[in-house]
Amino acid sequence: MVELRTPSEWRVFVHQRLLCYYSLYYKAAIQGQFQEATSRRFDLTLKTEHAEHFVRWLYSGKLSIRYSALDTEELFHLYIFADEKDILALRRDVMSELVKKEKVDLPYELVALATNSLLPSAPLYKFLLDWHVQHWIPSEAAQSQHYSDYEVLSKEFMHLVMCKLAIRARAASNPVQSPCTCCNSPCSYHEHAEYKEWLSSKFSYARATRDTY
Repeated sequence: MVELRTPSEWRVFVHQRLLCYYSLYYKAAIQGQFQEATSRRFDLTLKTEHAEHFVRWLYSGKLSIRYSALDTEELFHLYIFADEKDILALRRDVMSELVKKEKVDLPYELVALATNSLLPSAPLYKFLLDWHVQHWIPSEAAQSQHYSDYEVLSKEFMHLVMCKLAIRARAASNPVQSPCTCCNSPCSYHEHAEYKEWLSSKFSYARATRDTY
C-alpha cells in the first residue's frame, strides 16, 4: 500500500499496483530511486476535497456520482494534477466531463490557473482556446467580472485566442459550419495515439451517452 497525503494532513492508503497502473510518474517514483520509493508516502498538491475525488476515481473509474457532477473548478484542479503526475486516463475523463457540461463557468482566474499551469499543447489549454473563440462575449463577461480581472490572463493565451478568431473569421463565408469541438467532440481532447484508438473510443463514448439518456 502507498500513503497519499494532502497539505491539510488528510491521508489515505491506496494500492500501489493501481496507482502505478494509471500513473507513469508514480510508477517511476516507486520503482526508481526516489525517496518516496522507500517511504511509500507521497504528498499531493491537492486540496482534501479534490484528493477525495481522485481516490474515488482511482477505484471506481468515475468522476461524477449520481445526481452530483463535479464543478468546473474541481475538474480543472484534477486535470492539472493529472498533467503533473502523467495520468492519461484521468485527463481524458476530465475532458469528457467538461465537454458534456451544459454550461461551463469560466471566470478569468480559473482560466489563468489552467493556462499558467499547462503547455499550449495540453488538451485543456486547447479546450479553453476553442471555448473562447466560440462562446466568449467580452461584454457579457464584463457584467459579472471586473475589468481588471482581464489582467490575470497571459499575453500568450490571448494572442492564441486572437489568432484562432482570425482563422474563424476567414472561414465564416463557408456555408457548411462544423459544430464546435468544445461542446461536441470530447475525442478532440483525448490525446489518442492513432486513428484506430480514436475510432474505438468514439464508439464507446456514443454508447455511454446513449445509455445515460
